[in-house]
Amino acid sequence: WTATDDADNTSSCEQTITVQDTTPPEITYCPPDVEVDCGESTDPSNTGEAMATDNCDPDPAITYSDSSNGTGILTRTWTATDDCGNTSTCVQTITVQDTTPPVITCPPDVEVGCDEPTDPSNTGEATATDNCDPDPAITYSDSSSGTCPGIITRTWTATDDAGNTATCDQTITRIGPSPPVGGTIIPTDKAGLVMPWIMAVALIVVAGASLALWNRKRGAERPSGH
Repeated sequence: WTATDDADNTSSCEQTITVQDTTPPEITYCPPDVEVDCGESTDPSNTGEAMATDNCDPDPAITYSDSSNGTGILTRTWTATDDCGNTSTCVQTITVQDTTPPVITCPPDVEVGCDEPTDPSNTGEATATDNCDPDPAITYSDSSSGTCPGIITRTWTATDDAGNTATCDQTITRIGPSPPVGGTIIPTDKAGLVMPWIMAVALIVVAGASLALWNRKRGAERPSGH
């Protein structure tokens, strides 16, 4: 301030006026809660962006941060900040949906011997991929028709984190030895070869029959009275 008299004498003093901004910005638009498919972008360009005004700052800064509880729900916190550091926030909930089942690949159908194991380490295991879950759970259940020979239908199931499932069937055929003509079953080993003791018994039987036939022929050839 300056005071001046008619003779142009002056004196002055200073006053300090501090303009305070204690009013936070007003978030005029918080994006609404939204649902997106798994694999779809959760970027604000796809899910919406917040807007804000301020009584002092014509262009308050707008930022956001995300947090997730691991259940497919993304909590996005929007923050508007003016030049004086005043802030205001709002929360947007983004739900990531997974409605797509895994893709499962079954092991091929297989035949095993009656004495061979039928667990997956011997007959093959299913594999699966998923658009959201990097490691879908794989389980199986069996239903049987007959014992041996018989058929096992193994149903494989892949389940992702959202509970979506996909299944496929594998047929495991248990095969036994084939009976020869006449219906008698010849015991075989795992490779399908006749067991050695069976061969030995068969040779003894054949040798005995041959000897009996030879003796009968000799008896028929002897002259009567001798």
